[in-house]
Amino acid sequence: MTLPSSSHDSNVPQPAATQVNWTAVIFFYFLACTISWPAFWLAFVKNWEGPFSLPMFRTSCYMWGPGLAAIATLWVFRHTHRRTITFTGDRADLSLAFFVIPILLLAAVHTTDKGLSAFKTVAVMTTIGFFNILGEELGWRAFLQDALRPIPRWRRYVILGVLWELWHFRFGIALFNGRDVGPLILFEFLVSCIAIVLSIILGEATDRSRSLMVALTLHFWIDLLAEAPAMLNVSPRRTYLVLAVSIFFWFWLLRKWSYRSHPQEPRAELT
Repeated sequence: MTLPSSSHDSNVPQPAATQVNWTAVIFFYFLACTISWPAFWLAFVKNWEGPFSLPMFRTSCYMWGPGLAAIATLWVFRHTHRRTITFTGDRADLSLAFFVIPILLLAAVHTTDKGLSAFKTVAVMTTIGFFNILGEELGWRAFLQDALRPIPRWRRYVILGVLWELWHFRFGIALFNGRDVGPLILFEFLVSCIAIVLSIILGEATDRSRSLMVALTLHFWIDLLAEAPAMLNVSPRRTYLVLAVSIFFWFWLLRKWSYRSHPQEPRAELT
């Protein structure tokens, strides 16, 4: 998918932005929540029924809120927004390997146990997961991470994590379902801390590669850990083993990623 381009080519060094365009950030986040929150409410409060109640359709409706908001925001602010993160970054080959090879390994280890049906299940999970997670990552990484780039990196990840978590509408869903406010605030704080940690991991890997595919892959596996064992009807041990191998593979790819310097901020370095 090609995002609306800014007036600046992301492969050509541009002067660093000196301050955040908060108008663009607020515009994006308002759109993302406006699109996603009604879908969250219908799916988790009203138990969405009818001809459009298929799980994939419901999931796509809320997960594509940030993506649609990012596309709209990048078009509206195309003359001022500077992009450094693109779909495959500097290296399409490494981006493709980052996503595809762990998936092929997952299919291989489960196919040896469950046969061709496991391969088909992995293929379906990958297709649906790629599409839906792309909707999120177009927003959080492809737009918002660059939009917040003038902010010091750790403060940027705190903002990203908190906004990401609040977008999930968990607090609203729990209130609609009659939960007490006190425990909800504590729960929301804890989940926001997890979202900040994940934003650091995804954000640093994305800044190292400047590739949206890297963020999409890591996000995909975070979701996959919870869903793959149940969908494949197998023990999660094989999935965990593939993830362990993949972590070493990803780390190796990120270390060898060739890159050009960007004036906005040095790329994340791996120790």
